[in-house]
Amino acid sequence: MLVDTGSHVTVFQNTLLESLGVAPEAIMGLRRETSRGFGGGRPLAVARARLAFDDHEDVFALRAMLAIERESQGDLPSVLGTDFIAAFRLTVSKTENLVELRPMF
Repeated sequence: MLVDTGSHVTVFQNTLLESLGVAPEAIMGLRRETSRGFGGGRPLAVARARLAFDDHEDVFALRAMLAIERESQGDLPSVLGTDFIAAFRLTVSKTENLVELRPMF
């Protein structure tokens, strides 16, 4: 998962969806949008998602974009965009190789 402060939306790629048990058929009826910025346009499905963390009791709701097609050269990473990151204090430590998100409430 890539934390991208330059992305306005959260995008879940095929490999992540598969690991969560989301079948491709589950996203076929969802509304579509085209991404901008991933090296051109790419079809994405729009879904409501809820994210939870092992060490935090809250569940965070967001509008997420789901990859519909696999990339020919392999999946791009899934991206946590500012639509999700904005609710957190983001700390990046290069020396510790650590990215930390802490809820700001």
